[in-house]
Amino acid sequence: ITVHVFDEDGEHVAASQRITVTDVAPTATVSGAASVDEGSVYSLSITELVDPGADTVSSYRIVWGDEASPGDYQLVTAQALAASGGVVQHTYADGAASHVVQVSAANEEGLFALGTQAVTVNNVAPAITVSGAASIAEGGSYTLTLGPRVDPGADTPSLYSIDWGDGTARSEFSPTAYDALVAGGGQLTHVYADGASNPVITVRVTDEEGRLFARFLRGKPLAQDHLAFYCVNIP
Repeated sequence: ITVHVFDEDGEHVAASQRITVTDVAPTATVSGAASVDEGSVYSLSITELVDPGADTVSSYRIVWGDEASPGDYQLVTAQALAASGGVVQHTYADGAASHVVQVSAANEEGLFALGTQAVTVNNVAPAITVSGAASIAEGGSYTLTLGPRVDPGADTPSLYSIDWGDGTARSEFSPTAYDALVAGGGQLTHVYADGASNPVITVRVTDEEGRLFARFLRGKPLAQDHLAFYCVNIP
């Protein structure tokens, strides 16, 4: 800063002072849900951007925490963020997992951290559609129909198991064998020797997350020699 004085003799430098103008990083509010199910869309909000200088934020970098390689990120332009109302969406392919989302902003002065958001990705158990007759006479052949496995996560099954609930051996299938079973109609048969019982048919899927219950049918005595079945969801 220089102070000039003008008189009849001309212009004179009266004083000067050197100062440093420090750049102030932009700030914003970064927020989102604390958890999300695997395979579901997660929404992150980046709002209330403030930059006290005459700088213009041109883009945002978002590190979701599940990138394929270190250093990867999602680039969102300022125009795109404005058009989406300050919301950026991402799908976490697999849980259970914990991530910390990191958000940065870029302007003429460089790249600045805006904030973080911790996210827990919940594992979701696979689902299988199960159906069968309402009743079966003891000694008769009961037919159970199984549908394809539906799993919103990127999990790989290793074993399918059907427990008939009467103490007999389970019916077990490899993923290839189970897929072939479903492709052929998905029907399995089983003989219940005694009608005066209360069996529970349980379908389990084993993957890298462990052994998970997909669906089950619970049998209730209908008469001395019959069983009634109804379908119940596993919570």
